[in-house]
Amino acid sequence: MKGDMEKTAFSTHIGLFEFLVMPFGVTNGPPTFTELMHTVLGPLLRHYVLVFFDDILIFSKTYKEHLEHVALVLEELRKHQLYAKLSKCTFAQNKVEYLGYVVTDKGVSTDPAKIEAIVNWPTPQNVTHLRSFLGLAGYYRRFVQNYALICKPLFDALKKEGFQWTDRQMTTFPDFFPTTKGAVLMQKGQPIAYMSKALGPKAAGWSTYDKEALAINEALKKWKHYFASSSLIIRTDQQSLKYIQEQKVTEGVQHKLLIKLMGYNFTVEYKKGKENRVADALSRVKYALNALGSSTAIPSWISEVVNSYKGDTKCSDLIAKLAIDPTGQPPYTLTSGVLGYKGKIMIGNNSELENSLLTSFHKFELGGHSRERATYHRLKILFTWPGMRKAVQTFVQQCLVCQLNKAQHVHPLACYNPS
Repeated sequence: MKGDMEKTAFSTHIGLFEFLVMPFGVTNGPPTFTELMHTVLGPLLRHYVLVFFDDILIFSKTYKEHLEHVALVLEELRKHQLYAKLSKCTFAQNKVEYLGYVVTDKGVSTDPAKIEAIVNWPTPQNVTHLRSFLGLAGYYRRFVQNYALICKPLFDALKKEGFQWTDRQMTTFPDFFPTTKGAVLMQKGQPIAYMSKALGPKAAGWSTYDKEALAINEALKKWKHYFASSSLIIRTDQQSLKYIQEQKVTEGVQHKLLIKLMGYNFTVEYKKGKENRVADALSRVKYALNALGSSTAIPSWISEVVNSYKGDTKCSDLIAKLAIDPTGQPPYTLTSGVLGYKGKIMIGNNSELENSLLTSFHKFELGGHSRERATYHRLKILFTWPGMRKAVQTFVQQCLVCQLNKAQHVHPLACYNPS
């Protein structure tokens, strides 16, 4: 902006100068430029345009449609006096390199140039060199099965004991499986992404059941955007996890997993370890993204949530605005008709649905008639609605089972002494 030009002033031997356009190296340059691009192309984003700073990616299904999309983007840029340099532009490509990835009509793959740089990386001589290598390699960890397992010796070299590069760092140790957790996301038998992470000292001492539950929990957290409105099959080599909905849960990690699973239409299947190549696997996920226009089976509880918006003016207004501009009402989102607020599912003005959720999170196996605070914290992981904390407080206070089993904190009556 014109009022900010003086803030870029710099001194030379022939006087003071100011930048007329935003230069490189300004502290607030990146967020300012990002905000500008989102303002200019906001209505088009995620429909057929992606933006990262000054990199604009336009994607279309047909050549004719692509020409229309390019024309619309260029028109928006011209309106705001922004110009694209022709020598840096490519049009109507079947394959593009974008943010370190190669994007084609077949999917997303790694950039061969980046892979070559990783393969030819010289042996690290100090912590700084090792961090640089791990930073580059970690960018592609989603494509590497058991990444944490493979790189564990390298991360061990970063510890406080001091940098040591030995034969241990130069080899792969297959017996590290008990100290890592991992999962693979698949569709129609094809791997989409991998996840692996080393277990901390505390988790390493857990039972196999809890380690497996932790792996599924981490996978759901990492890939939740794929499962929001789809059916989900979890395949695990821990047979007892198949009955997690019927079992009595006792450990915190089991509670967390059960709470997360409540938000999905899921099935747990047992698969022997020798058949399940990736231990702690999450596989054969049936999902579809709204942008592709695919249809999926919608769980019944989602229909109840969507119906709760009909009598809620605020929710109806938000849905109408988000339908026009999906990114125009942060932090609210709209996915398959379900409103989200900061990653949680919004519930409309529907006392029956609220009561059903309160019952599930307080009375059933998941709740165990826990206190107000514990019930509220479990519920808020997935859901939110105005006055939810007060609703939890009232519900728990009116729970007959809780009242009957509540400890009586009163002084015992004195012995009766007749006069």
